[in-house]
Amino acid sequence: MQKFLIVITVIVTVIVVAVGGLALKFFVIGAVKKVSEIFVQDVTVTDERVFFSPVFCTSADVMSRYAHRTENNILYIKIYHVLVGGWSKSHVDIKGDFSNLQRIVLEDTENEKVIWER
Repeated sequence: MQKFLIVITVIVTVIVVAVGGLALKFFVIGAVKKVSEIFVQDVTVTDERVFFSPVFCTSADVMSRYAHRTENNILYIKIYHVLVGGWSKSHVDIKGDFSNLQRIVLEDTENEKVIWER
């Protein structure tokens, strides 16, 4: 009987951890959104700031965060999304020195999409 309870406890623990991990991924951490599913509105670029509003062509997810890097005067941005119900942001707002910026590129794990060029 005690072995049976141990096995049940282990199984329930594994299920709880797996479901918790999936919930974190889908509702908190998110995944990189495909650039083919992102449209951009209100792109504003100044010497000190880049601002735009991404719009997804799917209705079941929202932007959770973004990551960016600059290489050779090109700003690369990855947009992360979560399922509805997660914490969402409605725009990308990056501050820095963009006086020499030539291009803004959205990227995912496989593709790139230019959204602004000087």
